[in-house]
Amino acid sequence: GAEILGNSDICDFLICCACAAAANPQRSLIFFPEAVRGASSDTADESFLTADGKPDVEKLQKVIGLCPAIDNMKGWARQGEWSLKEELGKMHCLLYPYLIWVITSNRALIVKLSPEQSIPQIKSPHQFVMRSQTPERADTFNKKKHQNGNVFFAWHGSGIFNWHSILRMGLKNYSNTKFMSAGAAYGAGIYTAENSGTSLGYCTRGSGGMSWKGSKFGANVCCMALCEIVGPKKTWDKGNGIYVISDEASVATRYFFLFDSTNGLGNVSANSLTLPNFD
Repeated sequence: GAEILGNSDICDFLICCACAAAANPQRSLIFFPEAVRGASSDTADESFLTADGKPDVEKLQKVIGLCPAIDNMKGWARQGEWSLKEELGKMHCLLYPYLIWVITSNRALIVKLSPEQSIPQIKSPHQFVMRSQTPERADTFNKKKHQNGNVFFAWHGSGIFNWHSILRMGLKNYSNTKFMSAGAAYGAGIYTAENSGTSLGYCTRGSGGMSWKGSKFGANVCCMALCEIVGPKKTWDKGNGIYVISDEASVATRYFFLFDSTNGLGNVSANSLTLPNFD
């Protein structure tokens, strides 16, 4: 309840990602909510598993589809956690515990930028600080950054169905695996670009599918991350402003932006942005 009241945009985004992942055949089983159970003694045996213990993706999709808009849930949350739990329980006994799991299993640090902190070159009002690395990955990245002393920024675009796992594991190199979603024309690695227009195609690729109807961001919501990368650029440069990072530990998400896919973000250079100063 507190998260819904205090970080409503972030909760909305997390549910959008979970919904899209559940509807994507390549992503539906990554971070599947196997441990979620009904919240009362009467429903303690209810889960998202079939009778033989396999993930019931269809049931998961059905429950997510019942989720009301954040603004509706805020009203219940203001009355107390009991009210939120009771009202969601009327829709499905797994809805409340599932939403708790979606919010608490997110390992990324996500903080919305205030209007004063917003990056002026980005036309979307939905701008966030994002740190999605595991602590171990962050430590390795910082050591590489310190040793190398050469970093640059680049965009990473990915379908919203991918962010459910990115927020929990950081960016992964899925090239040439069953989880690859966008091909590997320039070799294996995490694909990034100098210009946001290049990465936009990856944001919208494979969209469609299931979107959360309760989201304030609408059915066409996309997201793009601004990443910090340990250079030099020539190490990863594939030409045409495309950088393919084969070493996962050399790339870290720093900001991300939500926007409508029909509008995009324009064509903005990653290294020409006026980034916020938090000092």
